Amino acid sequence: MQPIIVSNLRVESVTGPTCYAGENGFSALTAYVKSDDPAIVNQLRKAAEEGITVTIKCATLEIEGRVGNLRVTTDGMTDAIAVSVDELRYFKPSDKS
Repeated sequence: MQPIIVSNLRVESVTGPTCYAGENGFSALTAYVKSDDPAIVNQLRKAAEEGITVTIKCATLEIEGRVGNLRVTTDGMTDAIAVSVDELRYFKPSDKS
C-alpha cells in the first residue's frame, strides 16, 4: 500500500507506572490524524475494518501502524483518528543551499 499523505499528524508518547512493580511500567506511542478529505477518511476506515498496517506521511515524518479509533464529526472533519505506531521515521530535509 502506498503511503497516505496527510496535512495534520500529531504523535504522542506516554509512559507511566503499572500495578505491578516487576512490569517496569508501560509506554505507548500513538499518532493522531485529522483530515476533512473524504478519500483519506475512507482509506483509514477501510484499513481499520481490515486490520491492516498503514503508512502515513506528513512533511518529514512517516509512521507505520494500525488504525484504531475513527471518529468523524457532523461537519465531516475527523476529530482524531488514532493510529498505534509500530515504526516512526523522521527524514531530515536535505540542505540544498
